[in-house]
Order: sequence, then structure tokens, then C-alpha cells
Amino acid sequence: MRIGQDHYKVLGIAPTAGIREIKDAYRQQAFLNHPDRNQMSPTTNEKMGKINEAYATLSDPIKRVEYDIPMGY
Repeated sequence: MRIGQDHYKVLGIAPTAGIREIKDAYRQQAFLNHPDRNQMSPTTNEKMGKINEAYATLSDPIKRVEYDIPMGY
């Protein structure tokens, strides 16, 4: 996990967001940044990787706590 990356900022949500808000934000970001929608752009692939990593971390309660503590949330 990249500690320097703010997963909340990647998904565009507040650190107090609930699981439903996290899921909705992920779906919106994934729809907008999916490589198939953006002619397989290399920057889009990179951004989609960050979105997936953020969602994987924030949607799992244990990973989220492990992420939040060092980040100061």
C-alpha cells in the first residue's frame, strides 16, 4: 500500500464516508476513467490502478483502519 497516496482524494470522498458512499464514488470514477472509454490511454490505465487500489483499501474495514491510523484519520 502506498502511504503517500490519499485514497479518499482519489475517490473524491471525505474520510467520514460510509461504505455506500465509497462504493458509489468508486463506480463513478471507474466509469469515467475506464481505459475502454478513453482509447486505452496510458494515463487512464495508471489512474484506474489508483482507483482500484483506493477502493480495495477503503472497502475492507480492516485495511481501512490500517490505512487511516498512519494517515491521521
